[in-house]
Amino acid sequence: MKLYIFNCIDRGKAIDAIQGLENGYTVEIKKVSTKRSLSQNKLYWRWLDVIGNELGYHREDVHEIYKDMFLIRKEVMGRTIAGSTRDCNTKTFTDYLDKIQIHAASELGINLPTLQDI
Repeated sequence: MKLYIFNCIDRGKAIDAIQGLENGYTVEIKKVSTKRSLSQNKLYWRWLDVIGNELGYHREDVHEIYKDMFLIRKEVMGRTIAGSTRDCNTKTFTDYLDKIQIHAASELGINLPTLQDI
């Protein structure tokens, strides 16, 4: 059985379900991590296009540069590599976007569009 808790009613149902269990069960509780949103992803790739066009790079190159600059590095098969944006939830991706926006404005002089602009 898998239960999702999004409100007080769900929490009550989960407590009732656990209280109704006999001995011999394992209960695991995990925080649901929401992947980055489609709107975040759309904004991100638009930003990479804008920055790439300003600097003369392809957006994939800009993507790799920013991953290397701002994502937590990880060890894979004995090599340290930049993290992946695929591993970001909405919060960590928002933090990542904030760093890119600050870098683009302060270091590159590029004002990036907002979601309302695209």
